[in-house]
Amino acid sequence: PRLGVAGAALATVVATGVMLVFTLWHLGRRLGVLASPLAPLKTIVGSWHHMLQIGIPAMATNAIVPLSSAIVVSLIAAYGVNAVAGYGIAMRIEPMALVPFYALSAVSSPFFGQNIGGGHFDRLREARRIVTRFCAVFGLLLAAAASLAAPFITRWYTEDAAIAEITTGYIWLVAWSWGAYGLVMSVNASFNGSGRPLPAVALSTARVIGVLLPLIIIGRWLLGFWGIFAAILVSNALLGVVAWWWLGRHIRDAEANFVPKSPEPIPGS
Repeated sequence: PRLGVAGAALATVVATGVMLVFTLWHLGRRLGVLASPLAPLKTIVGSWHHMLQIGIPAMATNAIVPLSSAIVVSLIAAYGVNAVAGYGIAMRIEPMALVPFYALSAVSSPFFGQNIGGGHFDRLREARRIVTRFCAVFGLLLAAAASLAAPFITRWYTEDAAIAEITTGYIWLVAWSWGAYGLVMSVNASFNGSGRPLPAVALSTARVIGVLLPLIIIGRWLLGFWGIFAAILVSNALLGVVAWWWLGRHIRDAEANFVPKSPEPIPGS
């Protein structure tokens, strides 16, 4: 029998489970980066401790994103069902538009970790410039394309004019900050790869509590419903600037405190 929404949920669980098994196998057997379950308990606990020092703050950073979305939904709900539906469609479209930025952040993490460990700070400064340029130029091109295509893309999801208007309005406003948001994602990944996950947590938390919520209150007071989307636009832009500055400071501090390690002696030499 048809399972409807329950079937979609079941498919999600199965797909996630399959990917989890594959990931554990790949990390353990192919890459050898996981401790063996048969290793001494001290080795396993040490491995967990080392991994969770980065993992727990990184998980907190990722958890803040759906939390901010939930807060926005609760505020939008005051404007009716159509407003929530329109925002929900926008939240299906936005992640697809951000895929290039997700890919960039995935590359940034190991690149920054490797080069900070090796003391190649000239590479890090150049990478920061390249990432910033990409996020700025590609972000503007993406926003222009999304703004033009928004009315047509929205029709794939709904034929209701009121819902489509809200989704299109979200894209017309917030899309212009996608580049800044992509920069924040890459900076967060760079901090995590450098072994300093707390700045990433601070940036994500500040975006929601310190910037987004106050701006939403001000935006609703000045512009009503559309002030919520304007607040998201401004908060993304502001955090992009802060993230860019913080990463530059992190590179300078790491270079000032860098102590080259002596090469390990070659066995038998």
